[in-house]
Amino acid sequence: MPAGRLTLDGGMKRLVILLVLLTAAPPARAADLALGLPLDCQPGRDCWIIQYPDLDPGSGWRDHTCGRRSYDGHSGTDFGIPDLAAMARGVPVLAAAAGRVEAVRDGMKDRRHEAANAKEIAGRECGNAVRLSHGDGWQTLYCHLREGSVTVHPGDTVEAGAKLGLVGMSGAAEFPHVHFQVIKNDQWIDPFLGKAPAPAVCGGKAARLWQPGVADAVAYSGVDITNIGFSSGPPEAERILAGDYDGQISRDSTNLTLWARVHGAKAGDKLRLRLTAPDGAVLADSETVMPADKIRVDLSIGRDKTAGRWLVGAYRGEVTIARLLPDPLNRRAEAVLRVEP
Repeated sequence: MPAGRLTLDGGMKRLVILLVLLTAAPPARAADLALGLPLDCQPGRDCWIIQYPDLDPGSGWRDHTCGRRSYDGHSGTDFGIPDLAAMARGVPVLAAAAGRVEAVRDGMKDRRHEAANAKEIAGRECGNAVRLSHGDGWQTLYCHLREGSVTVHPGDTVEAGAKLGLVGMSGAAEFPHVHFQVIKNDQWIDPFLGKAPAPAVCGGKAARLWQPGVADAVAYSGVDITNIGFSSGPPEAERILAGDYDGQISRDSTNLTLWARVHGAKAGDKLRLRLTAPDGAVLADSETVMPADKIRVDLSIGRDKTAGRWLVGAYRGEVTIARLLPDPLNRRAEAVLRVEP
């Protein structure tokens, strides 16, 4: 197998490390490895951690807080961006620490992973990717990069924050994101705990690998409102993914709908959507109590036009999430739609 090729098994649980000839001076010792953000974004604003490493050694899953924002065998941290429109504009993937490029892959298409194409990408579930070596057995892996965007080559040395490529949706990806994985001596490590997976490890207080300022930016949020917008009629999941709703509603549209996408909702969470007209009248107001934990949930409320035309002015949509247990939290997002004369 030629140097520079990346291979992951079907569940992305195990990294196959390939040896490459090191010709340049080795990077600085990585005993003090401290991670920066692996992409150029503002967490909580234009990117979110959708899923964390799975620390459950059995068939279940749990993240480092003992929460459920993961899936069985997930070995990295998934940093998601809003939609394919954001992906098309280009979100740089960055080296989280200085190191040497060990392997790269490019040329895989960006498309939503489905059962129909599973065989086609078998052994390449990581998609377009870059793997860096940081010395002392430390490595970082960046998966699902955009086709044609990889800017580095095996043997290159890079500084922390150097651009490696762009966020994409290649390989086994259902939304545009970077799967960021930390490895020490061929064993993946949870960067939020600084530990390898082990029984009863979640909820511990081990030192994190993130730089101090970055640790605050990636602090566990519990639940996130990642998308919010308006449509004329019930929203379509594929159009949300594409970023295709531009909020252009005419005065003659037959329906006005507010929609939102939430990641990390837990059983008992109260999710409320409220839509108001320019004159302050409440057009729709609905509250949903989550019956079970769910990684992703799409919600919407709407109002059919009963007579005449929609008022000219600003329509406001508000999404709120309230959680009482185990730790109280509140989240809120707002969107504004302007209907022109």
